[in-house]
Amino acid sequence: MATITSTHNISNHKQTHDEDNAGENSSVKKFDFSVPVGVSYEFNNLVLEARYNVGLTEVIADSKAKNSVFQLSLGYKFGL
Repeated sequence: MATITSTHNISNHKQTHDEDNAGENSSVKKFDFSVPVGVSYEFNNLVLEARYNVGLTEVIADSKAKNSVFQLSLGYKFGL
């Protein structure tokens, strides 16, 4: 299964110790798209997943910065 993941920027406020640079960061984009690639392994009721999200869009204007995320998940499946 192939998917595209979208991320939405809820708050564009940056924190800094320099009061002249505090406030809104207008160079950060509101949306980000990525492609998740990963594997999942199940043993009895345990689930182990590893996923890497490859960033497709630039997240800061006039730069080549893209979000890339590596995720590990460990879960337990309950019988219902």
